[in-house]
Amino acid sequence: MVEYHKREGQHIKMWGGDPGWLATDLANKEAMQKLGAPHTSVGGNEMTGIIKCERDEDVGKVVGRYGAQKW
Repeated sequence: MVEYHKREGQHIKMWGGDPGWLATDLANKEAMQKLGAPHTSVGGNEMTGIIKCERDEDVGKVVGRYGAQKW
């Protein structure tokens, strides 16, 4: 996001992607699922939406499942 401000006016789109809390193999996946962590595809779908330009209104922000955050 630091680069975004350096590149402003150059017609470059940048976002920070936050896939959220997910049940991954980085920890005990089964325990995370029991605690309510969603499948990794949920975070993948969020990142895919950025690539498909579905979040263009949020350029320069960190975006994810829970909305957009100003950076």
